Order: sequence, then structure tokens, then C-alpha cells
Amino acid sequence: MPSRKTRDSGYEQSGIELYTDIFKKLDIIAFMPTIGVARDDGTRETFIRNYRIVYDEIFGDNVYIITVIHTRRIYPRPFLYGQW
Repeated sequence: MPSRKTRDSGYEQSGIELYTDIFKKLDIIAFMPTIGVARDDGTRETFIRNYRIVYDEIFGDNVYIITVIHTRRIYPRPFLYGQW
């Protein structure tokens, strides 16, 4: 069992808050899928804290989450010649 100090650490609480914030945003996307900004590739994106949520709404009543990625990461990753 984790020690009390580990359970009450700021790192754990920060992770729990991030998880909660992301899932609240996903609930909003499910309710209003057009809330995100349209991208050139036909998908949509929205942001929560320092994360980008890229999704597609073309599946009827369903929203397809493509990725949740930190905003400092390049998305989509550029193709480099010679890499497969």
C-alpha cells in the first residue's frame, strides 16, 4: 500500500486534475462536436490546458478521438524522407 506521503503528493493530484479536465472536455465534445476548430485535413481540434485533442465527427452520432497530445509536440508528425 502506498504511503500517505505518496497518496497526497502534488504530482498525483495534478495527474488526477488533468484526467478530470480532459474527460470534462471530451464530454463537451460529445455534446457539441462542432465546438472545435476545423483543420485542413477535415478533423477538428480543441485544447485543454496544454493538450490538443484531435477528433473526427464523421461517424454519425459518434465522435472519434484521434489523439490527445501535448501542445509542444508537432501534430501530425512530419514525414521525413527515408523513414517508414
